[in-house]
Amino acid sequence: MISFVGGAAFLVALGWRVTAQTGKASSLGFVLAAESLAMLGTLLWGGVLADRYPRKRLMIGSDLARAVVMAVFFGLDATAI
Repeated sequence: MISFVGGAAFLVALGWRVTAQTGKASSLGFVLAAESLAMLGTLLWGGVLADRYPRKRLMIGSDLARAVVMAVFFGLDATAI
């Protein structure tokens, strides 16, 4: 539940930040389209991996990967003018 709420809040914050940076509402569409394509790709690969590897290890790995991506976005945002 916490992961789901955090992921949704991150997507809203990312869209808000991109819209504020560019001043264009269409930027939000690009963010949502990129998120949808990424979700499609990772869901397909995640299904394949879930059949072959322990799910607990996959869940921990995916959460760690998400934390790294969010840290990178935070670093980029913190250093942006």
